[in-house]
Amino acid sequence: MRYPAQRTIALSMATLTLCLTALTRAADEEWWPYGEKRENSAAAATLDPAPLTPKVKAQTSYASIINKAAPGVVSIFTSKTVGAGAHPFHNHPMFRELYSEGPNIPRKEQGLGSGVIVTSDGYIITNNHVVEGADEINVAMINPRREYKARMIGSDPDTDIAVLKIDADNLPAVTLADSDLVEIGDMVFAIGNAFGVGQTVTSGIVSAIGRGIGIVHYEDFIQTNAEINPGNSGGALIDPTGRLVGINTAILSRSGGNQGIGFAIPANLARYIVQQVLTEGRVVRGFLGVHIEDLTANLQQAFKMENLNGALVNEVLPNSAASEAGVQRGDIIVGFNDIDVRDSRHLMLVVARTAPNTETNMTVIRDGAKKVFQIVLKERPDPEHARHSPVAVEDDDDLLRGVTVDDITAENRRSMDIPSSLKGAVIVDIETASPAFQAGLRKGDVVQEVDWKQVADADEAIDISKDVEGADSVLVYIWRRGTKRFVVVEEIAQ
Repeated sequence: MRYPAQRTIALSMATLTLCLTALTRAADEEWWPYGEKRENSAAAATLDPAPLTPKVKAQTSYASIINKAAPGVVSIFTSKTVGAGAHPFHNHPMFRELYSEGPNIPRKEQGLGSGVIVTSDGYIITNNHVVEGADEINVAMINPRREYKARMIGSDPDTDIAVLKIDADNLPAVTLADSDLVEIGDMVFAIGNAFGVGQTVTSGIVSAIGRGIGIVHYEDFIQTNAEINPGNSGGALIDPTGRLVGINTAILSRSGGNQGIGFAIPANLARYIVQQVLTEGRVVRGFLGVHIEDLTANLQQAFKMENLNGALVNEVLPNSAASEAGVQRGDIIVGFNDIDVRDSRHLMLVVARTAPNTETNMTVIRDGAKKVFQIVLKERPDPEHARHSPVAVEDDDDLLRGVTVDDITAENRRSMDIPSSLKGAVIVDIETASPAFQAGLRKGDVVQEVDWKQVADADEAIDISKDVEGADSVLVYIWRRGTKRFVVVEEIAQ
């Protein structure tokens, strides 16, 4: 019974003996790793201290590019006071004294991001979401290592750009490139304080341009697969010559980390915001005065368009630049200042980047023919915005099948917030299985036109809908929660 224990002791002693023997031999002789004896103790490892040749360096390294831009990319640390929220025991008799300062004791919240120095006297571009609401903003540079207190000069939440200033001179400003010349497939580098570990550089290509992802009002993002992680926000996206082409802003991720889809605000848009903040003290934008939406396949067919490019005018605001120029609802804007309009978001962007009181030319398609208007933009009112209409609704070719309409009364004007001047037929009930509901029509929508015929009340809505029975589709004009739009109505295939 004692044999296993004796064997363990014996093995342990043998191991100890071998270790002592090896140590004794090692003291007398030189050994290579892994116990292999050196045959020639005079031989030395080969060392080549020569740097890479310029040719090899140029072919394999991006160091010169990064060294040009990296000193101008800073880390930003913010601090703000926030309420901690009520503790569950704050009003308990046994713990009340612990919360004598109240149930919502303030605490400090720390933030992290990046920024880009764009002038040698200390103006810095970053994201608005990096510094929004901060009580204190600190900027750290890497070469040489320096820290500064920064102050907010101005911000624009609609593009997520903020402008900071530090009191310093002869700073390594990053040169801006013309981001309109960036193309899909161009190589780019992202520089920023990823996860707070310090300045980090990643590389990739431009995956797409002109992206909109719905996080801010005006979007024209450069998409890249260069890794952008938390802490990179506000950092630099540079081209292969070290020039700034974008401000890193967001990622699309299911895990919270980089998954190869990052977005940067184009340098041209950022530069425009900075110029506005520094010269005007705020961002001044042009205002056309229309409510617009994208073309769908149904709308394309209804308006006899060759493609989906353009922005459909749902409503022209009174006393606006568009109304004074003669623009009408139903017009499809396809060009602005010789720029081909891709969609409603693109039109919003190019109008917003045009100064008020600027005379512009705008091309529209009306009844299948092109018309060119000379328009003098006005200034966008604040806080009202020239904006997209909400999501378009669709109806059925038999408009009232499964739909109950009523005249607009004082009661439903009040309950549904319908303007006093609005005429039409209000939908008071709709069957969920009806083609109209499946198409998107909802209770509270006001039908104003069917097949270009005006609807004054419920009776007219019913009469006109009968006139178009059997048609493959019909164009309907409705009001919904303050906006007006065209809707193509089609029968659902059985």
